[in-house]
Amino acid sequence: MVMGFALLLLLVGVGQLLYRFTLPTDGWSVYTEEVAETIYIYDQNLVGAASELRTGNAVLAVDGVPVQGFATSRYISAPSGWQVGQSAVMLIQRGDEQIEVEVPVVQWTVTAVIRHNLLDLAQLASMSGALLMLMVGWFTFLRRPEVPSARAFIV
Repeated sequence: MVMGFALLLLLVGVGQLLYRFTLPTDGWSVYTEEVAETIYIYDQNLVGAASELRTGNAVLAVDGVPVQGFATSRYISAPSGWQVGQSAVMLIQRGDEQIEVEVPVVQWTVTAVIRHNLLDLAQLASMSGALLMLMVGWFTFLRRPEVPSARAFIV
């Protein structure tokens, strides 16, 4: 029963990862500077899609819908044109000026996800810690020969 539950959790995680590859994106990683106002700041173009966005741009609105405060308090529904192959108009703050830029909507790629998770030191440390805990858990599980599911897994 324990092994079945562990495998179910693993399958749910893999399913979630595969689902993320189907989601449309602008291809950039973002971070927030202010908790109260939650301003999204573009950090790195992960997918490599050509657009007028630059590192350090702050997103103010997507297709006319303001995004300020959404990360902590509300869900941002996808704009109507947010489909792969389409484009979205974003209002951004670049320095002292606000400009509208057209951004292509793309799909996540395997290399973009790897780049995002392995080249960022904080992400790499988090993933390494999770992997270490998973290995310790499996080692502990397999070292219990009195548990029938562990015996079945060893054979």
